[in-house]
This record gives sequence, structure tokens and C-alpha cells, in this order.
Amino acid sequence: MKKLILLTFITFLSLSCSKDDDGQSVSIVNDWAIEKVGYMNASNEVTSEEDWSHDCSSKKDHMILTSSENFTFNYFSSACESTFFAQESGIYSFDEANDRLTISGGTDWDATYDVISLSQTELILKISADELKNARLPSYNYYKFSRRN
Repeated sequence: MKKLILLTFITFLSLSCSKDDDGQSVSIVNDWAIEKVGYMNASNEVTSEEDWSHDCSSKKDHMILTSSENFTFNYFSSACESTFFAQESGIYSFDEANDRLTISGGTDWDATYDVISLSQTELILKISADELKNARLPSYNYYKFSRRN
């Protein structure tokens, strides 16, 4: 009976520790469209949120994180032009063990972010508390992305 209880407990732990609901390993490397921005409190609860949008629904601003740890953010305008009107790029590092993403290279996104959520379809970042005062995007501390591909 003790073995059955122990086996049940171990099975429960292995299922509950996955970063993704289906138990697969999830990579931060991808093309992420920014959807929402706002504020989170110290308990990581969203206290306010707004859409990151403009008049062009077919072209979303997006962040690309490559396997070679390069970072690009493409911005589109409300004119729905065929290519982006601005771009920032640099490097990033992802500390998977501590769920921390650091972006650098002289861009508006330069900061260290806590990865609040990472799944097959969603990435939620929060500027780490010790970085907030130095961040170039201090208007918000929370950013929600959806996977573009």
C-alpha cells in the first residue's frame, strides 16, 4: 500500500512540474507577437492591462528570439505597410533554471525579465523588480506575447 501511495505521489509531482500543459518541453526560441501590456503586482497578478495594438490588425509588432541568441523586434505602423517601419535588434540570454530572460544591445527592450509563463502559444514577461528603475520601457512592467508560427 505504501508503494502505491509513493508511486501515485511521484506521478502527480512529475505531471505538475511541467512548464506546458501537455508535458512537452517548450522553447523560448520563436517569433512572438505582442498582444497585451500592463502592470503586475509583487504576486504576479495583473492589476491593469491594455491591448498593444494599432489600426493595422494584419501586421502585429513582434519579437523574434533565435537559437543563436539574437533578438529582433519589428514594429509596424497603422498604415499596414508591407514591411516594418522600425526595427531593434541585439542579443539575449535565457536562464531556464531561474526563468529569466535578459535582452541587451542598446534597444528599448534592454532589461532582465522574469518569465511568468511560457507555453506552446504564450509568453508572459515581467521586468524584474531590480531592473524596473533602469528599464527603457518603464511605462509597463508586464508584456504578453502569442506565438506567431
